[in-house]
Amino acid sequence: MPLELRPHKVETLKFYAANKNCLNRSEPATGKTAPSCVMAKYVNDKENGSTIFVMPKSLLIKNEEEITNWTGLKTLIYQGQPTLKKWRGETFDVILTTADTLSKHINHILKMLSKRLGLMIADETHLYWSSAMAKRTQFILSFARKVPRNLWLTGTVIRGRLDSAYPVIQMIEPRYYGNHASFMNQHAVKNPFTGEVLGWCNESKINAILNNHSVNYLFRDIYGDPDFVYLPTHVAINDKHEKYYKEFEQFANLELDDDSVLYATEAGVQTLRCRQILANPEVLGLKIPEYGKDEWIFENLLNGDYQKVVLFSALQGEQVRLARKAEEHGFKVGLINGTVSSDKRGQIDKAFRDGDLQVIVASPATAGVGLNWHNCEVAAFVSIDYMDDNITQATFRFIRGKRDKTIPIYLLRYKNTIEDKIYGIVQQKSELAARADSSRKPPRGLF
Repeated sequence: MPLELRPHKVETLKFYAANKNCLNRSEPATGKTAPSCVMAKYVNDKENGSTIFVMPKSLLIKNEEEITNWTGLKTLIYQGQPTLKKWRGETFDVILTTADTLSKHINHILKMLSKRLGLMIADETHLYWSSAMAKRTQFILSFARKVPRNLWLTGTVIRGRLDSAYPVIQMIEPRYYGNHASFMNQHAVKNPFTGEVLGWCNESKINAILNNHSVNYLFRDIYGDPDFVYLPTHVAINDKHEKYYKEFEQFANLELDDDSVLYATEAGVQTLRCRQILANPEVLGLKIPEYGKDEWIFENLLNGDYQKVVLFSALQGEQVRLARKAEEHGFKVGLINGTVSSDKRGQIDKAFRDGDLQVIVASPATAGVGLNWHNCEVAAFVSIDYMDDNITQATFRFIRGKRDKTIPIYLLRYKNTIEDKIYGIVQQKSELAARADSSRKPPRGLF
């Protein structure tokens, strides 16, 4: 039986056809990919054009399957020199690749298309084109002017800084700002002496532009309110652990057990070390008799009450320790972080869904796209980074449609430490994003 688009996806496809350059900023799990694939078929059949489909490496296989299932077009995953070595002159209707590979191999990719380039689709663009002055962003903004149709897919237009929206708007219509300097003049509040960005203003203009040029379905529009709840949870810290932390927080130096000294001469380094002392002090040479968060996890989550648990951690040492301890307690565990290949992540994802794994330990940054943990029963952020979208995107791994039961998501932190400050920064960033995108609501329950 042929696949059929749901009514709201048909409306999305109509919007694509009517707008040469546009954005789909719908929330995760609302169905951005299917109508985008069908748009490639439309361009192939009606406009005699081929498609380049850009995405993070972890989505290449999944999105190729989507293109094949929805369109039947001839596809190729282009991965640079390994692909060129196997190429025998054949051409393809859709070439899937990553942002970095596209910028390095654009001439080769264009030669491998079966027709002239008619459409560029880019998925999860906030992960690689949100920095306005980065070389690959500058490349794509120049290249997009030569492409008849551009379609970007991201539910995270604002990523920490307001000017993370600039690349999307510049792709859609350069005349809104002309260049990045003009954008900053209109939206950045700067220190008049140092030029440092102190804040942002005029967010309503960005909101109006986005509303005019994008499709934007919210999860609640399709399925009702998402079935999750954030549960901020302060965890008791071991006395020795707290002593180490407070000493370094106050003096920026700490004598280690081997008589060496841990110190920081810059504020940024001190902040990083404070986070490490809390999350994975063992990598700094500190011996802690008990980890408060670890104990809480095994008493409340890995205590036999749940069969499907996901633990998010932003620091690699903590990730490895949690995975090892869970295995020592008899759980079957998968670890997903930046050191794990895309193929391996896919295998872990499938094993968790199939019931072969009980626990996943993952970094929020690597678990933000392409993973489906709808069967997860409970989750916890053991530590977080500074990006508000990483929390949101990771949360939506559990919300891939209407759930039968609300999932509790615990936000663990040690009280009166830098972790409270980090959550405050995340909250401020989410509120900034909501001012520039009125459809979004800052996540509630972070405090």
